[in-house]
Amino acid sequence: MFRKYIWCVGNREYDEDYVRPIKESAIHYFDLNRLRESGPENCVETFLEMVIEEELDGFWVHFDVDILNNDIMPAVDSPEPGGLSYEEVAKMLKKLLKHEKFTGLQITILDPDLDRDGRYTREFIDHIGPLIREIPVQ
Repeated sequence: MFRKYIWCVGNREYDEDYVRPIKESAIHYFDLNRLRESGPENCVETFLEMVIEEELDGFWVHFDVDILNNDIMPAVDSPEPGGLSYEEVAKMLKKLLKHEKFTGLQITILDPDLDRDGRYTREFIDHIGPLIREIPVQ
């Protein structure tokens, strides 16, 4: 029942055996190609409409850093070719994090052991940190 409220966005794994279980579930699934076709902002707007229509108490964002393009974030445990830019991620996060129903954010997969000089972690903080600082305190 609750799966219809889950959205998986930006996955770059296209192996049919791997993605079949999620595609056959009630989870809303937007792999990277579908996300780009529909537009990241449209995806977020549709999600937020669902939150309101279903009268959900709130929503949580789970942000796997490996959604980012490998050229800008290689310090992840499961790198895949391609990925989103910081600008694309920011367009989605800005709307989500400022929404009245937003309740929390979890950031995972960034692996500092794979970022020996800290360059990629600093760039991540420079791009994502300002968005997090704008979250209204409730």
